Amino acid sequence: MRLTRACAPPGLAAAAAVSVAPAALAWLRSGRRGHVLHVFDRAAYLIDERGEILLLAAPPVGMGPFTLLANFQDFRLAEGLSIDAPAWVRHDHLCVGEFSIRLDTAAPWRAAPDWAAKIHLSAAPVYYHNYLLGEMLASQLHATCTRECGGLVGVAAAGQLLIDRIFKQGALMRWDALIEEATGRPLSARDFADYLSES
Repeated sequence: MRLTRACAPPGLAAAAAVSVAPAALAWLRSGRRGHVLHVFDRAAYLIDERGEILLLAAPPVGMGPFTLLANFQDFRLAEGLSIDAPAWVRHDHLCVGEFSIRLDTAAPWRAAPDWAAKIHLSAAPVYYHNYLLGEMLASQLHATCTRECGGLVGVAAAGQLLIDRIFKQGALMRWDALIEEATGRPLSARDFADYLSES
């Protein structure tokens, strides 16, 4: 199927596609009919006869590998779509529920990151690593409070442990020495890994 310029089918609210991922474009070009699988305010999952998924989304939802991003103006998808509503491509429009999305306006999505837009990666290279270090520290402190006080949330002894071992120290110790003093061992990923495996 080739997407060509055509008029929107009558009776449907018109929207314009902004961006389309390669897998979403293949879904649209397949010629297979589909239907709405699930609806949110700003996104809807469509599924075709072969069980392949397309995410129909509106800003501020971003792009992904199976996404068709469209500008629905002030329309909420949850108000114009229902589960199991049919979806099909007619000329250059995706027709689904009460919407007709013009497809020839969609720019191809490039999945590669735009590194030049991330100046802090080169200007402050430890920026993203700090998040991981913070998660590791939080997991290690949580494990210490759970082990020594029976928990963290709503446990007064855990609050006192944090006051005595972390907050009272202020800037008297290096961060690595403070962690070892407070938890009984150097910072490690062990408790963070345990937390992730439990989730």
